[in-house]
Amino acid sequence: MDLETGKQAVDFLVKNFHIRKELTPNDDINKVDITFFGGEPTLLWDELIVPLVNYAEIKYPDLVCFGMTTNGTMLNEERIQWLKDHNMPFLLSIDGDKDVQDFNRPCRNGESSFDKVSKNIPMILKTFPNTTFRATIYQPTCNKLFETYRFAENCGFRSIFMCPNARESWSEENLNILHNEIHKIMTYFVCSFMEGRTPITCAAIDNAFQKILERDLQVYYNDYNELNVERYVTRCGLGTGSASISFDGKIFSCQEQDSRDTNDFFYIGNIYEGIDVEKHTRILEAYNQQAILTSEDESLCATCKLRQTCIDDICPSVSYDMFKTFLKRPKVDCLYYQWFFEDALIAMDFLVNSENNQLFKDYLDNLFAHRKKEGN
Repeated sequence: MDLETGKQAVDFLVKNFHIRKELTPNDDINKVDITFFGGEPTLLWDELIVPLVNYAEIKYPDLVCFGMTTNGTMLNEERIQWLKDHNMPFLLSIDGDKDVQDFNRPCRNGESSFDKVSKNIPMILKTFPNTTFRATIYQPTCNKLFETYRFAENCGFRSIFMCPNARESWSEENLNILHNEIHKIMTYFVCSFMEGRTPITCAAIDNAFQKILERDLQVYYNDYNELNVERYVTRCGLGTGSASISFDGKIFSCQEQDSRDTNDFFYIGNIYEGIDVEKHTRILEAYNQQAILTSEDESLCATCKLRQTCIDDICPSVSYDMFKTFLKRPKVDCLYYQWFFEDALIAMDFLVNSENNQLFKDYLDNLFAHRKKEGN
């Protein structure tokens, strides 16, 4: 993206922010939230990021806030300080220790990407202590998932987000390996509380306990054929809660679709002419079909304890890319969250009922309070 397109994108978003506030005056959203996403956005540090942030801060003071997803390889002390000065937190994309990182994310010239990012981790955490360690799980290195979890914790990260690559079919062998790695993580999670320390926050684990806390568990055992699931736009919002502006000013209803060959379906307009209501409505209607959501492997649905809530976690973009429908979920995605939930049930019963672990109860209280604060 060139700077002029970036400026017009900011102008477009601010204009529509004001329209939204007029239409929904009680809405508690009070800023335009812009995230640099790639590719690797820091490749355009001097050409786009710095001048665009300066442009927004001068033209729209206290109205626009920025963030970024970065692999961290091109950061340095000066850039990290600049991000702090401009209140720009970021998500760090890193898949694990040296073996995992260099296998999953090798540099184009063959050099180690781990060596480039690892030297920045102490500076990152000193300046942004709440930075999330964001890892994608690939089949060739899925046997290192527990090591990745521990590596992030040992580095000093307070939170980790891990998710399997659901855009490929997983072998049964690797699914079994993934299941075993989740058991290791959850066993370590329990042992940490038994030893009097709170482990690194993991989104998949938090999500599992939140579902246990918030819902009557009986719903997880209902016959899925009798479910009347209330469908609503969730997660990214498919262009309602957030949208992606590509390098040429086109607008897509998913941040992962602006550079894909299959992205025509997700195109909803551009910053010059605005949203194409007909195209956007077509996407939302497809998402809201009165058909029940199923797994890629439908046999999993009959016994799934998360059957009524899987719509909360599905990624519409992945489902559509894989199956050309929003109503089917990749098998690995289903199993990943099922396994964390099943182990969370056991962990909760043990730590609360058997051990009466106060540290774990405090963790649950904080988890539930944070959820309520978010309005969920």
